[in-house]
Amino acid sequence: MNSSADWTDESDRVAYESTLSGDLGTLKRSIQKLGDDNFSDIHYAISEAVFERVVEAVPVMLEVLAENVENRIGQKVAYELGEVAYRQKLQQDPRIVPGLLRGYEQLEQMGRLDRLWPVLGAIGECVRYEPKPEAQPVVERSIEYFLRDRSLDEDDSFIFTYMLGPYLVNRGWKKTLALRERFAQEPEPEVLLEKFDNFLEEQTHVEPGYEPGDLTCAAQGEAELAAKQASNLA
Repeated sequence: MNSSADWTDESDRVAYESTLSGDLGTLKRSIQKLGDDNFSDIHYAISEAVFERVVEAVPVMLEVLAENVENRIGQKVAYELGEVAYRQKLQQDPRIVPGLLRGYEQLEQMGRLDRLWPVLGAIGECVRYEPKPEAQPVVERSIEYFLRDRSLDEDDSFIFTYMLGPYLVNRGWKKTLALRERFAQEPEPEVLLEKFDNFLEEQTHVEPGYEPGDLTCAAQGEAELAAKQASNLA
């Protein structure tokens, strides 16, 4: 845990302390700053304070996401919600996934499919260490959106992690491998299949043979770490 004494930069210290101790209105304004490049120098301080107030902060973050889902503020807050879920590991706040799913569905209703990926990436962090079956429908829709509108830019490999990471945890290794056949049916599938294979080769936290409900050694270690962190914060 950081204390105010840890912040050597004055702007960081002020941002941290006001976010940590301010009322809910102040907390919301701090969270909104996370998506504003004009405040990028204090993002880390705000993020740390938000995590220390996580019980209060999660509903405020979800409110900001709902109000700004298609702009940079909403996209950044989605990312931060994914970071909270990642840091909480197997002690995840149960409000995060439903809130992210609502944000995803808002974007679908708006027709802003180009804005789905940061929200899906945050959902992927929620599904990193245990299955979340309620997220599976949006994961599968995302795969279809990608295949319908895909580009083959070198920089889009992260989308495979966003799509296939939660798919792998939710559905298991064999069913994820079976997706390769779906991708192979696409026109000119070579690059697509190469990226699919690269994704699988890079997996370390979900071991070959994993089926939903298994808890890998990596996840067990993360769970133990999360328990220690929670004990230290208590």
